[in-house]
Amino acid sequence: MLSSETSNSKLHTELAKLQVSLKNLQLQEELLRRDNSELQKQLEICENQKLAVKSDLDTMQSVHSALLTDHDRLQTLHDMLTSDYDRAKYDNSQLKLRLKNHKSTTEEVTMLRCENDREKRHGEELKAVIADEKDRFEIATRTLQND
Repeated sequence: MLSSETSNSKLHTELAKLQVSLKNLQLQEELLRRDNSELQKQLEICENQKLAVKSDLDTMQSVHSALLTDHDRLQTLHDMLTSDYDRAKYDNSQLKLRLKNHKSTTEEVTMLRCENDREKRHGEELKAVIADEKDRFEIATRTLQND
C-alpha cells in the first residue's frame, strides 16, 4: 500500500503541478488574448492614421501641383509685365525726345516769327520813308516845274 500511496502521492503532486501549469497557461492565454486585442486596436488606429496621412499627402500633392501652376502663371505674368515696362520705358524716352525736338522747333518758329514781324515793321517803315521821300520829290518836282 505504501507504494500505492506513494504512487498516489506522486500522482497528486503531478496533478497539482499540472493544475498549476494549466492555470498558468490559462493566465498566459488570457494575457496573450488581451495583448492580441490591444495590438489589433493599435493596428486599427495605425491603419486609420495611415489612411489620414495618405489623404493629407494627396491633398498636399494637389496643393503643391496647384502652387506650381500658379508659380508658372505668375512667372509668365512677371515676364509680360517686365516686357510691358521695358516697352513703356522706351516709348517714354522716345516721347521725351520728340517733345524736346518739338520744343526746339517751337522755339525756332517763335524766333522766326519775331524776326519776320521785325522785318515786316522794318519794311513798313521803309515804305513810309520811301512814300515820304516820294512825296517830297513830287513836291520838289512841282515846285521846280512851277518856277
